[in-house]
Amino acid sequence: MVLSPVIILTLAFCINGCSPQQPAAAPFIPPQIETPVSTVGALSYTPPPLPNALEVAPTSSINQADSSAQTACTNSLRFIEDVNYPDGTAVRQGEKIEKMWRVENNGTCSWDSRYRMRLVEGDPLGAPVELALFPARPGTQAELRVIFIAPGESRVYRSAWQAYGPDGLAFGDPFYIDIFVQSP
Repeated sequence: MVLSPVIILTLAFCINGCSPQQPAAAPFIPPQIETPVSTVGALSYTPPPLPNALEVAPTSSINQADSSAQTACTNSLRFIEDVNYPDGTAVRQGEKIEKMWRVENNGTCSWDSRYRMRLVEGDPLGAPVELALFPARPGTQAELRVIFIAPGESRVYRSAWQAYGPDGLAFGDPFYIDIFVQSP
């Protein structure tokens, strides 16, 4: 028996229409927390809303140390070398001298703007008697620089410097310039 196309289409619509339909999925709506309201006499109190999970600060069961109880670091400076103007260098009277020393921060403190270098002995040779110490992290090297002016008298000059921490205490190796000012 041959079925006509009309009968086939009719059967297809009947089968499709008679089969159970899947209901459309309803969108998920999270449950709402009702805010309780307390009434005492004529006054009512509505507590503040609960914080969103992203707004809650993380907590830790580990005891965090008080900042005043932190372990103190150790200041230290190791002189490595004269970068220029080695000891005994002859210079002319009035000559501008840009002296540099290579040092290492071999302590555990980072040198910041609170660290200084100060003249501790000899002639300042026209330099300020206190300057900022170049910032350096522990284990790193730094080049310290001071600009001097050679005096007008012909002789040997020595200017010794020392690093000082924020506590005002000297630390590490001293470093110095040792020059011979010669006549013109």
